[in-house]
Amino acid sequence: MYEVQRQSMVQYFRKLSSRVAVTTDLWTANHQRKGYMAVIAHFLDDDWKLKSFLLRFIYVPAPHTAEVITDVLHEVLLDWHIERNLSTITLDNCSTNDSLMKNMVGQTMMSS
Repeated sequence: MYEVQRQSMVQYFRKLSSRVAVTTDLWTANHQRKGYMAVIAHFLDDDWKLKSFLLRFIYVPAPHTAEVITDVLHEVLLDWHIERNLSTITLDNCSTNDSLMKNMVGQTMMSS
């Protein structure tokens, strides 16, 4: 079921005429000491209605460095084929995110 829906959305993103904005948040579950990240795509459909779609809720292995998070986020963008339609990425104010964004610019330019 998941794979069928994912393939349908991948095709939708490939044909989408608008850009895709991505929001993401990473948090650590206190009782597990494990990191999890939600990655959500926001875009306008053909009727100019704002749509949001959860791309991934993913485990992020420790340590939660900019490099590790960059790799996880970049993999999600590639997996959903939205790296070329990407308009913005919105993150919280964690200091690691400054380095993450510098890394993402490099990763995105290399994959173009």
